[in-house]
Amino acid sequence: MESLLYKMEVLTAVVTFSSYPLVYFTYPLIAEWLPGWSGFVECSKADQIEWRTRVMSCVATSLMTILVIPGVITGFECESSQCRNAPSTFLSKVATGIMIGYLLFDTILVIYHRIAPMGQTLAHHVMAIIMFTVGAVAGGPNFVTCWHIMGEGSTPFVNMRWFLSKTPGYGSGTLMMVVGLSMWFSFAAVRVLHLPWTLSRLWMDFPLMEATYGPGPSLSLAYRALWLFAELFITAMNCFWLSKITRGALKVLLKKPSKKK
Repeated sequence: MESLLYKMEVLTAVVTFSSYPLVYFTYPLIAEWLPGWSGFVECSKADQIEWRTRVMSCVATSLMTILVIPGVITGFECESSQCRNAPSTFLSKVATGIMIGYLLFDTILVIYHRIAPMGQTLAHHVMAIIMFTVGAVAGGPNFVTCWHIMGEGSTPFVNMRWFLSKTPGYGSGTLMMVVGLSMWFSFAAVRVLHLPWTLSRLWMDFPLMEATYGPGPSLSLAYRALWLFAELFITAMNCFWLSKITRGALKVLLKKPSKKK
């Protein structure tokens, strides 16, 4: 059996975790030549810290999303449990490593700087770390891993809207509306709208998944409880966040334009 120390997920997680401080601490030095400089320098110290964490988030989530697209497409095209329960591929292993490394470093920053909403962010990060670590140790299934990582594809749009809200002159207007709608569509598409299909397939495939990747009969109950709690928890959080995004979008779209005197 391949040693955990040599697993691709572990190697990528270590490399990712080690590289994030470089991005975090060097960003202020190169931000002058990057988009968003005017917004960054106008921010408070607390917002500049959050700005840098969101830059790291954009880099990590964009990369891992691109890596899992083939696995997501293959999974949706599968017509059997055996196909959907195939082992993790090289690309999904790399994406999993990036995800774990990113979550670990971001968790440290959130705790140290007390970045709000602290409770929601930590709950999401801790649960995600547990889920992806279990998947990495087991070696699959590839489709479940990929569609969970694919959910982070909406994160760059969430961050872009935050960047605009902190940049003078961009807090409203056409660009903000386009980014906001893109955030809503991407969040709904990759995190919520597919859930009836994916969760129903997970329910159907779970006996084979447990037999292939589970820890064995002695820990069967714990394995099932972990997956049930994790899926309910992540689904509830995503639906809650989508409801907040939807209320915000409707508020903007239904807002009557102010009359100029």
